[in-house]
Amino acid sequence: MAASHPKVSYVHFNTAGNWLFPKYAHALKVAGAEVEIACLDQPREAQVVGAYDSQVPSTVFGYAHRFTAAWKPARELQRIFARIARFRAMRRLTRHLSGLKPTHVIAGDPPALAVCDSLSKRLGARLIYTPFEFYPKVAGANARQWSKYQACERRHLESASAVVFLGDSILDYYEKNYPRIAGKGCVVYSSWPTCDKVQGLRLRREAGIRGEKKIILYQGVIEADRGLLNAVAALKYLPESTVLVVLGYGAGKAELQEHALKLKVNEQVAIVPPVPQPALMSYTQDADIGIIPLLDVKSHRFACPGKLFEYIAAGLPLVVSNMPDLKRIVQKYRLGEVFAWDSVEGLAAALSKLLQDESYRKACSSNANRAQQQDLSWEKQGTRFCNAVLGTQ
Repeated sequence: MAASHPKVSYVHFNTAGNWLFPKYAHALKVAGAEVEIACLDQPREAQVVGAYDSQVPSTVFGYAHRFTAAWKPARELQRIFARIARFRAMRRLTRHLSGLKPTHVIAGDPPALAVCDSLSKRLGARLIYTPFEFYPKVAGANARQWSKYQACERRHLESASAVVFLGDSILDYYEKNYPRIAGKGCVVYSSWPTCDKVQGLRLRREAGIRGEKKIILYQGVIEADRGLLNAVAALKYLPESTVLVVLGYGAGKAELQEHALKLKVNEQVAIVPPVPQPALMSYTQDADIGIIPLLDVKSHRFACPGKLFEYIAAGLPLVVSNMPDLKRIVQKYRLGEVFAWDSVEGLAAALSKLLQDESYRKACSSNANRAQQQDLSWEKQGTRFCNAVLGTQ
C-alpha cells in the first residue's frame, strides 16, 4: 500500500467502551488513514465510537470474563472456560488483523502490545504503543497484574517505533525505567476540540440550582480516592451560596451523599448523571470553577486526566491538587489555584480565592481560552498524535 494512504489497526483489550480509542481513530482518519478499531472484550458493541465518527469500523471479539458463581469451585471452572474463550477470541482477532494487512498497528494496552508486536513483525508493519493508563500501577489492578503488565512492557516495548503517553510524568517514568525507548516517546494530551459558547446551558437546570449561586464542578468517576470527600468538607468553609455539582458515575455516590449529610452541607451538593460526550460542553460551560482534588494514592501522581482539558476548553478557572502534571499545566498557563492534596483547608482557601475575586476568575478564564487556542486544543494535539503514529514528525 502506498505510504500516502496508510492502513491502521488500533487494538485494545477489555475497554470496548473507552472513548479515547475512537477519538484517536477519528484523528487518523481525518489525516488520510484507513482505520479500524479491534477490541477483545465482553460480547457487546462499542457504541462510544459514534460520538466521534460513525464511519470508523469497530469490531469487538467477545468473550465472557466476569466470574459470578458464588461457589469457589464453580468460579474456578468459569475461569478455565474464560481462558479458553479468550484464546479463541484472540485467534479470531489475530486472523482478522492479518487479513486486513495493516501498515501501522497501534496497541492500546500491555496485552494488546504483545499481540501487536508479533503481528507487526509478521506483516512488516509499524508498531505504536499508546497506553491510556499508567499500567505499572494502574487503578483497579492488584500487584500480580501490575507485575504482568510490567513484564509485558519490558519484553515488547522496545519493538515500538513510537510510544504516545497522556502526560509528561508518565513519559518521564518510562524514559527512566525503559531507557531503550529514548527518543521514541512523546506526550499527546487527551484534550478537547475548540468550541464556541454553547447555547442552552443545562447544568443548573439538571442540578435544580436556582438563583445566583456559584457552581464548583467535578466531572468524572465518583470515588472517595478522587478527593471528593475533601471537596465536600471544604464546603464548610465556603458561603452557603456555593454548590458542588458532581457530574458522573461510580460506586462512591452513596458515600459522598452520606458525608455531605453528616457535615450538614447536603443542600450544597448535587449529583447529576453522566451525559454523552457530544452534550458535555452544555453542562461544563455552565459552571464557575472546575475542580480536580485527586489524592496522592494509586497511580494518581501520574494523572493528566481528560477532565482537565474539558474544563480548559469550557474556559473554567481551575482548582487542582498538587499532582505533578496538574500543577505543571495550571501554573504554566495561569489557570487558577493549586493546593496540597491532603489539606481540606488548603482546598477551601484555593476555592475561596477564586470565588471572592471575579476579576481573577475572568483572568483565569481568559488564560484558559488562550491556552486552548494556542496549544491544548484537540486540533493541535490530534495532529501531534497523527505525526507520531504515521511517522511524519
